[in-house]
Amino acid sequence: MFVESEVDSVVMSGWGTAVTAGLLEVHEAVREVAAMPAVACVTGAPGVGKSTAVADALRAERGERGQDAVWLTFRSRPTMAMLRDALWQRLWPGTLTPRSRTDFEHGVTRAFERTRRTVVLDRADVLPREALEYFAALAEDPRVDVALIAIGSPAWGAALPQRAPNLHSFTYRRIRLEPLTDAEARTVVPGLHPIWADATAHAITDLNHDVAGALRGWQRVTAHRLATPGADRT
Repeated sequence: MFVESEVDSVVMSGWGTAVTAGLLEVHEAVREVAAMPAVACVTGAPGVGKSTAVADALRAERGERGQDAVWLTFRSRPTMAMLRDALWQRLWPGTLTPRSRTDFEHGVTRAFERTRRTVVLDRADVLPREALEYFAALAEDPRVDVALIAIGSPAWGAALPQRAPNLHSFTYRRIRLEPLTDAEARTVVPGLHPIWADATAHAITDLNHDVAGALRGWQRVTAHRLATPGADRT
């Protein structure tokens, strides 16, 4: 199933950005591969903020690259026909995807010739090898100006040399995001939401263990506390 949204995250009033070393590295990588253009792979365990970090970086690049980012997310393994249709609809909304592979590739080339773009492959773990190699070939095509960012698990990243050797060989930046350490949590969490502003270091450390350092876990804990009237929030 294709998902239109850029990033699947909890949206709540007052939620801030976790400015970590990993986030800054992702921002730097996005700027670099967009300028070249080139390929970047962002990996990490579920919930550590991979998609959010890439989306934040693209929003910061709205002037030249971010405005025309093509974000593709699949929840389950797609066929190449599904992938072509999803890509076509992001490039040519409301038009029929050509049945001819030649016509499809010509249309995609035209779209990328006209505008400098960044393509994001979120949840790249589910993409078949043919799809990964297709995007590697697209990124290498001298006729187009495409930066490619693939987001996946550490296992997917480790298997990339065998699973998609061309994509692996074209990758300029590889970033692995890790869960928040206790020290990072004590620095970052007070700025994530006002309810944590006065939380003690001990409380933050304990909760960070409970959520295994995952930013998604912190979002859920925050949402739960906001939904609990009169709860002790620190």
